[in-house]
Amino acid sequence: MALSRFGCPDRWMWHFTKNGLFTVKSGYRVAVELDSNGLLGRRGFGGTSDDRGGRRLWKSIWELNVVGKIRHFVWRCCKDYIAVRSNLRRRGVQVDPACPSCQQHEETVAHLLFHCHYARLFWFACPLQLDVRSLQGGTFADIWLGLCDRFAQDSGRDGLLSSIAYGLWRLWKCRNTLVFEGTTVHPAEAVELMHKQQNEFLQTKEQGTETPSSHEVGGVQRSMGTQHWSCPPMAFTKSAVFDVGEGHCL
Repeated sequence: MALSRFGCPDRWMWHFTKNGLFTVKSGYRVAVELDSNGLLGRRGFGGTSDDRGGRRLWKSIWELNVVGKIRHFVWRCCKDYIAVRSNLRRRGVQVDPACPSCQQHEETVAHLLFHCHYARLFWFACPLQLDVRSLQGGTFADIWLGLCDRFAQDSGRDGLLSSIAYGLWRLWKCRNTLVFEGTTVHPAEAVELMHKQQNEFLQTKEQGTETPSSHEVGGVQRSMGTQHWSCPPMAFTKSAVFDVGEGHCL
């Protein structure tokens, strides 16, 4: 960079914007680019223009017909961000790396959601009857792209991938129920919960209403119903009382 001929005082400049001012948007863009190229200490997927590990991967996720939190969960799986035990140990957490379900292999994202004995039973119990032994790839992102390729010519591709996304979320919820509550959810029950959540979302979307709020106890999802606030009529005062014991707004 050429020195100024006018003798102006030195000041900090952000190289990645035209006006030299830092913005959160530009900082995030730089961080994503560095991360995708493996320059932040992680295994990168290559540049964002790379078809195999970049745009095609993210497009397949953002086009899923699922609840937003599940779409975000699949994205975190592809980035290897979820708190499986292998990732916790890499972050310095002293924890047993063995899978809490099978106790035979290290718990990675790919193992938890596809290769574990529990995951195999779950996928086989699904109507998809997904044979995980035929899946290729060492990371979750590789397996996900392989599934996209497998169903690329299928007329129901979007529905199949969305069902798989709901299955991935349910496996994660069942894993957490086992780890934090010591309760094992039967694979057949997990499949039923997966279908219930997916059907509720599709019905709600067709009706054009808000997604019913729900909470989970022991891995079982309990609907609390969709609740709307309305302005009280004149000369009336409206109040809401929350029952902590039952978790309902009265």
